[in-house]
Amino acid sequence: MEASIAETLGSPAEIAETAVREFRRRKNLLSRSPLAAFCTFVLLPLPALCLAWGAAIAAMLLVGNVFDCLDVPDPSASRDVTGTEVLGVFLVLHLLMLLPAAGAAATFARLSRRATLRWGWGLAACVVVGLGTGLARIEATFSDIPGKSTLTFGVGIEETFFNLQALGQLAIPLAAGLLFLRPWHAPSDRSRDPDVAKA
Repeated sequence: MEASIAETLGSPAEIAETAVREFRRRKNLLSRSPLAAFCTFVLLPLPALCLAWGAAIAAMLLVGNVFDCLDVPDPSASRDVTGTEVLGVFLVLHLLMLLPAAGAAATFARLSRRATLRWGWGLAACVVVGLGTGLARIEATFSDIPGKSTLTFGVGIEETFFNLQALGQLAIPLAAGLLFLRPWHAPSDRSRDPDVAKA
């Protein structure tokens, strides 16, 4: 009879895990209120992404001010810009755009996992962050005239998503979020099957 009960309900560890999950689900505001989940995972990701970008730009400006205090050559002085410098600026600017976006997507995916919500809420947040990142545009213009080099960070709504740059910008935060959204440690259905366990 004990074997029949264990086969029906599962092992004690599985029963305890299910009880803890249900307790967290009922205790959590996000799982009890669809409106709270909608506001958190659909409306909040885009402002959070903008805040993350703002923090990254502020950190970059702070680092720039620190280097200005040091005795380093003025980069705005009249001189030729090398290809290595152009590539370095290109990489730094795209990291400045993509790393905060990936972090925001991963944060919302992890939040949905911790709140024991359906995976669709976390996926929605990752898609919103991905779309916002796909619309972002960073451009740098180098000039031989001191003080005329420019840096532009904006949104290219008029441009289409059917280009490799926009699709890549969309895919990177989406992939980062999906890595945290997927239940890597969850046991598979086959491991719970008593016939498979006996084999």
